[in-house]
Amino acid sequence: DLKPDGAIYPTTPQAEDAWKLDTTTLRNVTEHRKPYAARTAWAFMEAYIEIKRTQNRSAFYNQTRTDGSFLRWDDSKGETAVQPIKYASEIFLRQHREFQFSIYITGANVRLIRWDRVGAVVSSNINLNTDSRQLLDFISRFVTMSSAERGHDPTAQLATSTQIEELRRYRHPTKYGHQM
Repeated sequence: DLKPDGAIYPTTPQAEDAWKLDTTTLRNVTEHRKPYAARTAWAFMEAYIEIKRTQNRSAFYNQTRTDGSFLRWDDSKGETAVQPIKYASEIFLRQHREFQFSIYITGANVRLIRWDRVGAVVSSNINLNTDSRQLLDFISRFVTMSSAERGHDPTAQLATSTQIEELRRYRHPTKYGHQM
């Protein structure tokens, strides 16, 4: 089940319809959690935030190791390191993106990640106790970026309701086209 711990969504009506929970679902959520409860809507997610309480559950080592590595592959299934990759892949599968950002928090440490379709660039470890300004600076810049600066392909646009209806009515001229 792919559900990041947090997400940043746009405030457009389409996006809100995708991530907002209906009143029936919200009945099962405790009152103090209701303002934070949301559906995972990969098609509209601007960035995901993953939080791990302890270092042994993190995809990253806090300090770069002597061999130069910082990615943690030493859990039994390699799932620790694979989880952020799966989340980034879900966004790329559902959006016209050239790149995307994510925030990965482990205890009092954070790493900022810029993903593209080839790989990722990961920041050095930022200690929130001593240098929280870096994270705040990133967030303040992120929320003021244009869609293209956040990685959206500026040449792609959502289909209009007229275009969607036209596609639904379309029938392929051969019998083989109907099988697709």
